[in-house]
Amino acid sequence: MLCLLLHGVIAFSQAIPAESEILPNQNMTDSRLFVHATVMDDDTWCEVVWGWYPSYWELVYDDGEADDYFIYASSGSMNANRFTPFGYPIIVIGGRIYVGDGSFPGPFLGTSFQVLVYDDDGEDGLPGTALDSMTVTVNNYGWVEFEGMTANISEGDFYLAMKQTAPSPNAAPVGVDSDNPTYFISYCYFQGAPGWVVSPLQDFMIRAWVDDYEEPSGILIITNLTAFPVSIRMALLFLAIRLCWILPLMYIIMIPIGPDWWKVIMLMV
Repeated sequence: MLCLLLHGVIAFSQAIPAESEILPNQNMTDSRLFVHATVMDDDTWCEVVWGWYPSYWELVYDDGEADDYFIYASSGSMNANRFTPFGYPIIVIGGRIYVGDGSFPGPFLGTSFQVLVYDDDGEDGLPGTALDSMTVTVNNYGWVEFEGMTANISEGDFYLAMKQTAPSPNAAPVGVDSDNPTYFISYCYFQGAPGWVVSPLQDFMIRAWVDDYEEPSGILIITNLTAFPVSIRMALLFLAIRLCWILPLMYIIMIPIGPDWWKVIMLMV
């Protein structure tokens, strides 16, 4: 019997399929940090693979449910959210904006808006330099997704803005999540105004997708498991998964060199 243990999650090979994915713990905000264990060849060896930033991150300040909607009467104005990355450097590659079900201000499929990424190098940390932009066509209600941007962020915060390019009702609104907690990260720019201001509506349902420059990962192979008692197998697998999280930037390969001896080789990625 093999046992995999990570932060209180236990799986037994006799009760579940030989391949399983174990998430870090229930408090993690992103489930893409993973440990993947596969028992191979009739329990003769086990492969444990883990990833670190395996794909893009979605930065979120809303609960997914719109309590209100907002749209400008005329074109040219913008709404934006301010985002703080988990680390640096990162690339803003896209995002998604919640536009509702089309009941307000009226059917708007086929319309478009612009999205822009701004650096926080404006006055008092407000939007300053435009780093990237693209036009998005609204082909569906609900969440409108977009990607293909390449805005590099090496420090500080950034803003993702939605620019209205047509007057109401020929434009999509932006959803507003007014439930607690309120993060006060939403800003407005009125066409013709001198600059950006804090929005009276908080928080806009604008989400950013960011990616890292590198996606380090690791793999650990434990062989000849049947040569060990069950208690030793359990301890080895527990240690293997723990090492995956303690040393996320290393490859760790355990190679048997005798019936009772093990050689551990650690290679930097």
